[in-house]
Amino acid sequence: MKFKPNTFVTVPNRHLFEYMKPSALSVYVRLVYRMNDVGLCWPSIASLKKETNVGKDGVYQAIKDLESLGVITTTPRFNKSGQTSSAYQIMVVDGVPSGAVKPTRKTRSNRVLVGGYQNKDTSSSEYQNKDTPPSQNKDTELNPVELNNSSDPSKEGRVEEFIFKDRLAKLAGDSSRPDSQLVARYWQLQRVSFPTQDAYQKRLSGDIAQMKNMLKQGYTASEIAKCMNYCETSFPSWTLGAVAKYLPKSYGAKKALEE
Repeated sequence: MKFKPNTFVTVPNRHLFEYMKPSALSVYVRLVYRMNDVGLCWPSIASLKKETNVGKDGVYQAIKDLESLGVITTTPRFNKSGQTSSAYQIMVVDGVPSGAVKPTRKTRSNRVLVGGYQNKDTSSSEYQNKDTPPSQNKDTELNPVELNNSSDPSKEGRVEEFIFKDRLAKLAGDSSRPDSQLVARYWQLQRVSFPTQDAYQKRLSGDIAQMKNMLKQGYTASEIAKCMNYCETSFPSWTLGAVAKYLPKSYGAKKALEE
């Protein structure tokens, strides 16, 4: 068969393919295939599941993995009934994000058939990881916090590295703080990033104050999120000030909440 134009899609971030699990790569290619001229698409989880042959849980995990690599950002979409789907923005990443790890392939351990059952070789790392307490298992991976707090003398006095992606994920995952979640969504829409802790804290305090002010006026987090989505799709550039002005026009003036 001869080559035909417009029968293929160019997939960005090729240098990160080796950091994606097969399921994540399948979902990523599908998102790129669906994106519009500005890199946006909004397929449902059911559609991604059908088109990639990846299970529902696998699709959710793939999206999380792609977000951690920075190749996509996710923004929930709402209507009057609540969240309907998510919009995915394809991003172009320079270099390899810190903390990115290449997925490892599982290998079969040496096994001996005994009485019709397979006995695992107790010297294999697979057996040790399963049956040995984490505190005694040399193969157990420590998370970044545990590494920073280890008793290794060479690490004493080391300043914890500022990683904006981790701070953003923490804000978005704090369900007890709608103001923090709204700020995380705002920063995702604006595609902002901060190189230092000082810059992050300065911007965070200002944006949190504006979000709290809108919430105190009686508007719900869902209403504020809808206004941000509207501003993102309607204006080439916008700020939280534009959201505050649009809220009364969309939902009317509301009675301010008492302290």
